[in-house]
Order: sequence, then C-alpha cells, then structure tokens
Amino acid sequence: AELVPSSGFSRLLNVQDASAPEGLREQTYRFAARSECQMCHNPWVEMKTTSVGIQTASPLGLSLMQLNRQSDGSDSENQLVSLQKAGWISGKIPTAPKEAARFTDPYQTTAPLNDRVRSYLHVNCAHCHQPHAGGSAIIDLAYDVKLEDTKLVNAKPGQGAFGISDAALIRPGDPSGSVLHYRLAKTGSGRMPRIGSEEIDETAVSMIREWIREMPATETATPTVNSDNSALLASLLTSSSEARQSAIQQLTSTTRGAIELMLWVQHSEATNELRQEVVALASQSNQPEVRDLFERFIPASKRAKRLGTAVNSSELLAMEADSERGRQLFLREGSTSCRNCHKIKETGETLGPDLSQIAKKYTPSEMLTHLLEPSRFIDVKYIPQVVETVDGLVHTGLLVERSETEIVLKSVQNKEIRIAMSDVESMTSQQKSIMPELLLRDMTPQQAADLLAYLNSLK
Repeated sequence: AELVPSSGFSRLLNVQDASAPEGLREQTYRFAARSECQMCHNPWVEMKTTSVGIQTASPLGLSLMQLNRQSDGSDSENQLVSLQKAGWISGKIPTAPKEAARFTDPYQTTAPLNDRVRSYLHVNCAHCHQPHAGGSAIIDLAYDVKLEDTKLVNAKPGQGAFGISDAALIRPGDPSGSVLHYRLAKTGSGRMPRIGSEEIDETAVSMIREWIREMPATETATPTVNSDNSALLASLLTSSSEARQSAIQQLTSTTRGAIELMLWVQHSEATNELRQEVVALASQSNQPEVRDLFERFIPASKRAKRLGTAVNSSELLAMEADSERGRQLFLREGSTSCRNCHKIKETGETLGPDLSQIAKKYTPSEMLTHLLEPSRFIDVKYIPQVVETVDGLVHTGLLVERSETEIVLKSVQNKEIRIAMSDVESMTSQQKSIMPELLLRDMTPQQAADLLAYLNSLK
C-alpha cells in the first residue's frame, strides 16, 4: 500500500453505472486526513470500547449489536458464535444471540422502518452526536435512546435552518421542514454525515424522508407550512422553455420549493435532457442552500471546487477577496453559522470570543490558523469542561464560575447549567475546542478568502 500525506488525498474515479449517461459516473474518493479520522475515532468512543483493549484508533463498528448477525456463507450460524469459535472473540457473548439487541440492515425493506432508520443514524452519526463526543448539535442519536430523548423532534435548529421556513431538526409529518433530512440530501457546507461521505445516499435519504412523513404530529408542534407547488412542478413537463425558467425561479426562491424540485428531478418521468435543463437552471441560484441540493446531479469534475483539508495557506492569503461577501457568509444561517457562537458589535451570540476587534489581536496568517486548527490554541476561558455528578449525570460546557457552593457552566446552546458543588463527582478539562473542526473544508477557496478578508477588517 502507498500511504497518502497526513493531510489526506482525493481521487476522481469513473464508476460503471447503468443509470448514468453513457454508463459512467464520476465520483470523488477521499483518503481521509488524520484530522478527519480523529473526528469520528474520538475519545468518547474510545471510552466505550475499552473492553477490546487500548486502541490507537477507536473501533467504531466493534460492538455486539453491530456484530450480532448471521455469518456469511451457506450455514446459518450467528457471527458472534463463529468469531468466538475462531478465537477472535474472548469472554462472554449472549447465550441466545438471536434474542439479543442488534442493528437492522437499513437497506432491508422488509424490516421495520424505525429500526432501519435508528440503526442507520447510530452507525453513521452517533459517534459524534452523543453526549460529549464533539458534535456541536446537542442531540443523541444512539440506537438505544428513545426518540423523545434524542432532542430531535420539534427541536429548533441550533446551527441554522438553511432558509427552511418553520424548520425543526425533525418536524413530524413534514420532511421538507426537517433539517435532518435536508442535511442528508445536500452536498457542500453543512452536509451530514460530515466525514467519509462524498455522495448522497439516495436510499437512506428516501428512507428517512418516509420515516419523518409517517411520524404523527405532536400537540406542541407548530402547524406545518402548506405550500402547494404541484401546478408549478406539473408545468415543467408541458410548458415552453421560458415558462419552465419562470417556474424554476419560483420554486428555487425558497428552500422548501427547491427540495420539491430536487425530488421532481429524481423521480419524474421527464427526459434526461429536460432534467439536465432543470438542474442547470437550479444550480444558478444565488442561494447556496438551493445550489447544494442540485450539485449531486452534476458530474464531480464540474462541481464547485471545495477547499478540502489540504489547504495552501499562502495561496489562500494571497487571493483577492471581498470583505462584504465575507460578512454575508459570516451572518448566513446553516453552513458556517459563525454568528451562533460569536458576536460582532450588536450581532451574534456570546458563547465564543467577541470578534468585533479580532484583527487587532491576530495577523491574517494567525487568523487562518485558528480557523483551520481551532483546538491548537484554546484560550483558558474557552476550554470545555466535563462535569460528572454523584448521580452519574454528565454535563459539558465552558466554565463560567466556580465557588465553594456551585459550578456554573455555559452549554454550547449558550445556556447556563448550575451544579451544586456537593453533587460534583469530578470535573475534567477537554483538549478539543467547541469550535467545529474542518470549518473551511466545504467552502470554495473564494468563500474562505472572503471570510478571512472580513475577519481581517475587524479592527
């Protein structure tokens, strides 16, 4: 094998695909950087896998629920039994593996829909989205957590709504109003799963869309936004080119309309030429939240070039940039969501440092380093703390106050958590910043340069 650099490497592949034009589609394969590997193979996962010894990289899939399945081959022996017989597993395994908890194959359509979705979310998302594992959204996607305790249903998006009206992380009965569905259906900045996923998993997105659609609305839910775009969508098959352009502009004027148009491109009986025409027009939207929904239909070699993880700092710093575009990027919901943590004058939140005069403190080169490696230098005031109580509860946040009687933390949702000192079992400093890693990865070089220009203008 040939090792790639620590910054990782991307390669464009031509994959045989009968459904693609001329039987080939382009796909970018990513050989992950070390920093990307560490985002999933994190210390919290490490703590949960100590039964298999101290690891140089936490084994994400090594759990009884993941291994509890039938062995490949003609016999029907359980895989846990086979692995134990072969000497790969020591210790106890369930005496009746078929009755023990196990993940469900998400692509097995005969299995219960909820089991398929929860298994998918656990395997693809829960290594970050569980308490204290580094995900900036305070949700818990572990399989064994009850849906009402995941902090998903009717929860306000803490990292931006991407222009979706009446958005929630999950809005029961309303997939188009659910940020979880949107993030899985898009490319670019804000896409999930964030690491190891360069292409849209169409089957998984459809499965989760159906799961949300089947959820009964709750009493506390805001009434679903009703937007009937069926006439506009139907007109795409029959109208003139000029009328189609007008319909597409109306549909892509909102994120909800763009989602409906994306689904039309996927499932319509339109000709390939008409689909390409629609994609070309929708991809010209001035809203990145809309453009990112249609990039999947464009060959990889023709997509917007993202900055990635191998950043040439000197080239980026030398680029011509527009600070006003950078300001708009800073304030925009959804992708970078800088304002959710940082304040500039009267705009933004106070979870992170005030950036109103940040350019007085750092040179352009130092500013870029902080964006690329947020955990490299952490001001003592912003070192995350994990407090475990005598009752086994665990709280994470920034230390606001510590006295003889209580500890006060500020959560990533910018809310105070007060814990009586008599209830504290332990408090541990973390080495990972609450500022997201790889923040610039999915931006274009121009977007990153514009954002830097804006930050460097704040004096």
